[in-house]
Amino acid sequence: MKINQFLKQARKCKSRSDVRDLYEIFEREFCDSVEFEKHQVFNKDFEANPATFSLDLNVKLSNMFSISVQPRLDNLDLKISVSVIYMKDGQGEMSRNFEVFHEMLDDVEFDQTMIFAEVATLAKETVEKMHAELLEMMGMTAQQGKDLIRQKFFGALH
Repeated sequence: MKINQFLKQARKCKSRSDVRDLYEIFEREFCDSVEFEKHQVFNKDFEANPATFSLDLNVKLSNMFSISVQPRLDNLDLKISVSVIYMKDGQGEMSRNFEVFHEMLDDVEFDQTMIFAEVATLAKETVEKMHAELLEMMGMTAQQGKDLIRQKFFGALH
């Protein structure tokens, strides 16, 4: 499905139930793509009038770091951000003390005429880039970082 078709459906949402149905389309088209087969979904949130939802797709790298893909529909505009999250207390997903690591936050740029699979690929490439940057900070090569994140976040398909 094209992003602009999805946004057209978003404009028709009148109730929280309509938004939940819209989210299910999003989940099928974006979250269930092969690009995100190993993600964990956290913090689903739905609102109506105008249709709004947000969620976090995370992969735990360690008890100190995770990478988060954060799609959100806000004011009938779809946005997707990717960030490296640092859990200061080392508690992993149970952490209550976390922040974006070294300003490693980026919006995925896409055109509304693209289909969800293309946007998912762009998000995947952003995840790979950020993971490579994180591991370079820790002394690994960019290629090692990309190889590791492909195995951890995207499975052995790539």
